[in-house]
Amino acid sequence: MEKEINIDEILDQVMRLEVGQPLDEAIGLEVFKLKKNNILLDVKDVFSGKVVGQSNWTTADGTPIFIPKFSTVPFVGCLMIEDLDAIITIERKKKGTYGAKFGGHEGSNVFIEAATFPEAIARAALFEAFFKKAKEDI
Repeated sequence: MEKEINIDEILDQVMRLEVGQPLDEAIGLEVFKLKKNNILLDVKDVFSGKVVGQSNWTTADGTPIFIPKFSTVPFVGCLMIEDLDAIITIERKKKGTYGAKFGGHEGSNVFIEAATFPEAIARAALFEAFFKKAKEDI
């Protein structure tokens, strides 16, 4: 008997995260495979090489990085769309409410309601990552 993916459980996981740091860190871990360390490392400006701050997050190759504000800054959300494999339709439902219709998996569409455009993109991206992980576990 083949195990089924519980879409409602995945959606609940995604919607439980608060907008801001909790959602942004989950996206860093699950979508972009960033790593969280126990040690603060110097983050350097790409162009000047000067230290601009410290972070305990690194890319896969060990480069220190600040976690982008995926769920709150529209520009970052727009850039993230380019990295997604799934078909995601963002629409404005009514004033103050956006939604992401995620159709990246067989036979089902999920609509994720959000207060802002970047939140809709962020939640859709995280849903995709959790769905792919669940699919691999089958």
